[in-house]
Formats: sequence, C-alpha cells, structure tokens
Amino acid sequence: MFEANNTGNILIRDIEDGSGSTPYVTASGVNNGVAAMINASRYELIKGNCILVGGKTFTLTYQKEDFVSNDSHNFEMHLKNIEGNCYIYLYLIAVLRATLGNRYFWGDAVTKDKIMADEILLPCDDSKQPNWDYMEAYMETIHNKAISNLDNIEYNS
Repeated sequence: MFEANNTGNILIRDIEDGSGSTPYVTASGVNNGVAAMINASRYELIKGNCILVGGKTFTLTYQKEDFVSNDSHNFEMHLKNIEGNCYIYLYLIAVLRATLGNRYFWGDAVTKDKIMADEILLPCDDSKQPNWDYMEAYMETIHNKAISNLDNIEYNS
C-alpha cells in the first residue's frame, strides 16, 4: 500500500533558519516537525503529500509541501496506487499510531523495512479495498468540528 524512502541527513549546523521557504523537518512532534524554513537549493527535495516517520522516535507527521529532513533514520511514506490527501494521510497516521505506537520507541527504532512488513486494519468498501472515501470524509468531519469548536471559544483578555 505504501512506498517508503529514507530521507537525507542535513545537519542543523549547516542550515540557516529563515533563509528560504522550504520546510526543514525533524522527527519532532512540535510544529509538525518543522524546525526551520530554509533555502534548500543545495539539497534534494522530498516530495510532499506524505507521512514523515521519525525512525528513532516513531513520530508521525503529515507533510503537505516538499521538504528536506535532518536524519537518514527518518523516512517518508506515500501511497502507491492512489493520490491521497491530507485527510486520508491523517487517518492513516491515527491508525499507524494506534496499531504500532507501542511497538516502536527509542530503544527499538522503526525502519522502513520493519514498517513495510507490518499490517494495519483499515475500513474497506464492498469490494474489500480500502475505503478511501470513508477515511477522507471521517477526518474532514473531525477537522470541521475542531474548526467549529475553535470558532466558539471566547478569549478573555
């Protein structure tokens, strides 16, 4: 279902935050893993619209834009046979965390080969294929509820 590729290994000492518009993504769960925005003209970009997996930390983030990364232990995963969108990838991240979150951690890092051998359960349509429409609609509903709740918050100053 997925294709996976290890990311590059760009050291933080070699980048200048604010020098460009390309996300420099790490295996952090803070700020969706984006540590800096850099000029990445010297580096090979990783195609966005994918999941970045922090190999040592099992941090999973959705990366919409093309990006570069800091550690070759990280890898990106993208769907092979369909053009996923943010809602589908966010659904898959939730399933991966719930299914594999207790398996991989700092002492037992995940690799692309390990995760590609794992199995996850997904909702299926009548033809026993993953029900991408359901996953997309479900996450879009969650997103819209969150936006609605944020709109209803009153800020006290």
